[in-house]
Amino acid sequence: MRELALHGIPPFFAPIDNPLQAVPPLERVLTAAVVQLRYLRLLAVPIGLSSDYSYDEIPIVRDPLDPRVLAFALLVIAAAAITWRARRERSVLAIAIGGYAILFSVTSNFLAPIGTIMAERLAYMPSILFCALAGIALWEVRSRSARRAAAVVASLACGLFLALTIARNQTWSDELAFSRAQVASAPNSAKAHANLASALGDVGDDRGVVAEYEKALAILPAYPRAHFELGNALHRLNEDPARIVDAYLHAIALDPRDVDARVNLAWTLVELGRPDEARAVVDEITDLKPDHPEIARLAKRVARRRPRRRPSTGPAPRDLDAGAPDRVAEHTGAHGDVADGTMAITAAIATIRAGAGAPDRSADATDRVARTASGPSCRRRTTGSFPPPSTTSERLSRRRLALASISLASDASMTIPPCDAHLARS
Repeated sequence: MRELALHGIPPFFAPIDNPLQAVPPLERVLTAAVVQLRYLRLLAVPIGLSSDYSYDEIPIVRDPLDPRVLAFALLVIAAAAITWRARRERSVLAIAIGGYAILFSVTSNFLAPIGTIMAERLAYMPSILFCALAGIALWEVRSRSARRAAAVVASLACGLFLALTIARNQTWSDELAFSRAQVASAPNSAKAHANLASALGDVGDDRGVVAEYEKALAILPAYPRAHFELGNALHRLNEDPARIVDAYLHAIALDPRDVDARVNLAWTLVELGRPDEARAVVDEITDLKPDHPEIARLAKRVARRRPRRRPSTGPAPRDLDAGAPDRVAEHTGAHGDVADGTMAITAAIATIRAGAGAPDRSADATDRVARTASGPSCRRRTTGSFPPPSTTSERLSRRRLALASISLASDASMTIPPCDAHLARS
């Protein structure tokens, strides 16, 4: 339906919102069965509500003999039997059970993956028939004493639900309160931690921003937005340049079309006195988005800056990109259900590996030019995607291989200047 509304343009669903998009059909169905049990539990006892169920709050179910899967199968069999027997004498009961299943079928991920693995809003319409089933059950109570007891229980439940509703409404008082509540209800969600990091950034708590993005990346290392924003927060805190560069490298490896990441990288390299490397990044920006407003300003700054001399003594600079692709690739293998569909991760890593393997990395100094791809923006922003023009794909490929050899010295004495007005804004 959405594709028809968009005139044939297929909708894009982020794998982080629904990891079931990238798993085999059997695992999708098994996980959807477990999710249905969670819906039923929340309809019966609405305690533990959450505004987020994205990766990895609901782990993928792979075992057909999982007790939860077997419980759902027995429940379906029982519901089908009751519906069949009640189809004539108690048609209302049959309609309620069948209607519940029909309303959930489209959004259950059984038939096809949708935009989310679970969302409480999807239970709104089925909840009407769930309440109808509860009413039918109360109607079937025959004895007067049992009906009184049922009425008392129902009244107490209504009072409890009213109190829970009032308490739940406090969650929506402001963005920070909402984000904290989201993390509390979904501690295993990478997206929830990223949302809290964004809210903390709005109130100027950059230490909290770094902590939350690191938690998000511990759950989902292949998360380009988290890497990018982590680099920005580290820059605002004037942290170790090696950490900042590493964050931006991961952001670009996971989303090679990210222009803003490259803009921030270029400014970082300029401020660190590495104009040659910044110039290579500016060339990529030009190919990806020729009308970007920062290109002219970056070109002027690159022309004015001279490269810094490295001390002739002391430890050799770290090769920052040595492990980055492998670490992301390890995650791709361990969490293929998500990584396979996230920003063409596999293709990006393959490109970087090809570029890193082409030259002899131990033989010449240029091979260690850091794969730095996104200088820090003092302001946070949402990662954007700009597909490269088809006419420049070959040039982009060559320059990406050049970027794969950029390296940044990790001298303890080198610090990034405070954020200036010229840095990329979102």
